[in-house]
Amino acid sequence: MKPFLYKEIRRGHAVLLAVLVTVLAASPLQAQDQLLTEIRNVYPEELRTDGFILEEAQDVFVEAIGPAGGQDVAEMGDAWILNARTREVVWTLGTARTEERSRFVREAAEKLSLPAGAYEVYFASYPTWGGGDRWDNTNNLGDVIRNVMDEIFDRGGRSDLEDVYRRNKDEFHLTVHGTRKGYRESAADRLAAGFRDQAIVSLSGLGSGERVQQGFMLKRPMEIDVYAIGELRRDEAYDYAWILNADTRARVWTMEYRNTEHAGGNEKNRVANEILQLPEGRYVAFFVTDDSHAYRDWNTGPPYDPAFWGLTLLPVDPEMRRFATTFDYESGPPGSAIVTLRSLGDDAYRAEGFTLKQPLDLRIYALGEGSGGRMHDYGWITDADTHRRVWVMDYDETDHAGGTRKNRQFDGVVHLPAGNYVAHFITDDSHSFEDFNAAPPDEPEAWGLTIAPARPDTFRPEQVAPYNPMDAAGVLAQITRVRDDARERARFTLRKEARVRIYALGEGSGGDMYDYAWIEDEDGDTVWKMTYRNTDHAGGGEKNREVNTVITLPAGDYTVFYRSDDSHSFEEFNTAPPYDPAAWGITIRRD
Repeated sequence: MKPFLYKEIRRGHAVLLAVLVTVLAASPLQAQDQLLTEIRNVYPEELRTDGFILEEAQDVFVEAIGPAGGQDVAEMGDAWILNARTREVVWTLGTARTEERSRFVREAAEKLSLPAGAYEVYFASYPTWGGGDRWDNTNNLGDVIRNVMDEIFDRGGRSDLEDVYRRNKDEFHLTVHGTRKGYRESAADRLAAGFRDQAIVSLSGLGSGERVQQGFMLKRPMEIDVYAIGELRRDEAYDYAWILNADTRARVWTMEYRNTEHAGGNEKNRVANEILQLPEGRYVAFFVTDDSHAYRDWNTGPPYDPAFWGLTLLPVDPEMRRFATTFDYESGPPGSAIVTLRSLGDDAYRAEGFTLKQPLDLRIYALGEGSGGRMHDYGWITDADTHRRVWVMDYDETDHAGGTRKNRQFDGVVHLPAGNYVAHFITDDSHSFEDFNAAPPDEPEAWGLTIAPARPDTFRPEQVAPYNPMDAAGVLAQITRVRDDARERARFTLRKEARVRIYALGEGSGGDMYDYAWIEDEDGDTVWKMTYRNTDHAGGGEKNREVNTVITLPAGDYTVFYRSDDSHSFEEFNTAPPYDPAAWGITIRRD
């Protein structure tokens, strides 16, 4: 395995060395062959740290005795040295030239040529396998293998680990000797303080079960160095970061498996280190951790830079730091939100109408569940006058929303003309805000649909108004939200010939209808009937059928009927519901 090297933090951080030497320097060690650092008596599942400062470039001598690993035994731990200024790993026991003293013990003795600077030293006595990504390319089989390996480790591997360290704890150690002036500094967190001081945002050293955020404002366009360490697999994210535009809520960066590298230790430790070009504006950075494996709470091998578990944002040019400030950011829908259908639980259906008094660009943020190319919890918008869908949360237009891969999000701008609209959102019987059955998304409370103006700076509240579909003008008759075994009717009168729009939803399959509507005139003659042939798929299960048509009726009195059978109806659907479940039935209105 090649040694993992963090990318060099870009130009301008050399000033940190002077700060560290001035602030942290203790009594100077003697010039020749002096002990700079020493870690001994390491116990199982422990992360020990130390550090040292070199006032000038010199050769140092690293000696280590630690656990051996191989294909037939668990990797029992590692030791390494980190450059405190660049966060670069300069040496690891796992990649050093070693000699095996026994099956479980190896030793290394190497000379390193190091520049002046501050260095952090670590010794981790955790196994580095278990729950990693080496099985991910086997998909479902990989889950089985992981579970088996974890069970084996729980039953035998952990006792092997404890046994190895107990039998060798007096022998396991790491020492670094210098040849010129150097200073020992045992507080690795203090060594890293200068790195944090240069940051615009520092959300690091995070433990389990945390969700943190920080708003920041850039007064000039700026190149930002993004440095984030978290827990991710190919198909799921557990501890990870993302950045939003604070005004539009547009996502500008997300930490995903594809833009990260192995961060040392267990394979699930991932690091992102990239340059992000941001225009001036307001932003908010987020980092979330799940309930295990985080700073000071590792359940397997920790990363090479454990103290920076989280997100750190630095200006590439330190001189630009003065053009950046931070502010408190409150999560939630934008203050100008037009529709807010959020925090939805299982088996929920919510709808909200709105009127646009003029054409408007809308930012739609929808968060739901989808897999296998189709959505299970999703939203849509219908034209209230024609009942035609003007936007649907289609799986192919969604992106990963963080957490498990079935968390999907749509975050985009849609242009709608002036008119009346209804926004809908529906959830199935599992994996929702009230009870996620896998890793939750970035913003669990946003599970649902939020609609806001795309340009909040130019938006005026009088451009929109509430709309209640039940108060819609022109409705002649309506039978909706029909349940099982229903026999319902409604009457309407036309004083002159008129075009009417018929919108009806029902159940049908194999050419027959089971929940359906028809219209009779005052003589009892059927003037229109909902048949399988005049319906289309209504979304969800294939047996959901809909008709949306316009017919002309002469003046007269009419009765509209709706009949349903003993299954699959409003709020009791036995397969995926239609796009417009509340309209299950029939609505007749003037066209």
